[in-house]
Amino acid sequence: MSEPLTLPKSLAAYTTPAFNETLAQELLDNLWKLPLEKLCQKGGWPYKDGPFSLYDIEMQDRGSALHVTCGVSFEEAVPSCCAGGGITDTHMGNLSLTIDKSAALATALVTPI
Repeated sequence: MSEPLTLPKSLAAYTTPAFNETLAQELLDNLWKLPLEKLCQKGGWPYKDGPFSLYDIEMQDRGSALHVTCGVSFEEAVPSCCAGGGITDTHMGNLSLTIDKSAALATALVTPI
């Protein structure tokens, strides 16, 4: 079983102007814990060293949880038989996060645009 997605830095920054940047960095640091592979279309995986960004971030405080919806853009690393290595392809989708305020434990869902 993989490690759970926890977002303590984002939760701590929730009411500050640094929230969007903090969330983007913390999600990039935990890229393998996000279900972004569901948006990959060429048999690859999310490319950690490629561009990664969030946009149209909306937050709702639901008492015990913080619900975040946003767009996400990232690169898919696609294996190749070429000597130059693999290729990348940019993908976009919708990301939905629910962060439990007591433990900073988050669940993530993605849907294509």
